[in-house]
Amino acid sequence: MSATLRTFLLFLAFLDLSTTFIFAGPVLILDFHTFLGTHTSSLDFSDQEITKQLTQIAKMGYSFVRLNDAIAGKSGDKLAIVITIDDGNHSVFQAWQSVFKPLGISPFLFIYPHAVDLSHFTLTSGQIHLLQKEWLEMGTHGYFHKPMGAEAWKKILKASGSRPSKGLSLSLPC
Repeated sequence: MSATLRTFLLFLAFLDLSTTFIFAGPVLILDFHTFLGTHTSSLDFSDQEITKQLTQIAKMGYSFVRLNDAIAGKSGDKLAIVITIDDGNHSVFQAWQSVFKPLGISPFLFIYPHAVDLSHFTLTSGQIHLLQKEWLEMGTHGYFHKPMGAEAWKKILKASGSRPSKGLSLSLPC
């Protein structure tokens, strides 16, 4: 994989996109936010709901790979899914223990570093250290970002010199 393509994929991953790329095999990035089960947001799922969804996805023939493996082209030749989780909500810790770890899925966590230990809504530094010991990959997430729309997508493609290819699709975040 070229350095330009790798840089472009990293850029997209940090923009909170759900995207399918074909380089080793098709990879879909699914981004989650909270696992509270309160349904106060379309981005919130209970542990039971997410377990059922991920199990059904696996039964459809998808495999789950780490973000860094997908970027490195190590996703295999079958359908693959990368799970990312934004914002570092405190519910991520329980979801890791009761959903992702038992299913053998290692999500990439994008965390607001400035909010750690300052809000009851976020992971604590202790929880983050425990997750790091479990070899979860993590990155920082900006506090504010604009929704990704069609115009922003066109700018990314133009700046990267890329064109949409067969097998590339884009789902916009809420």
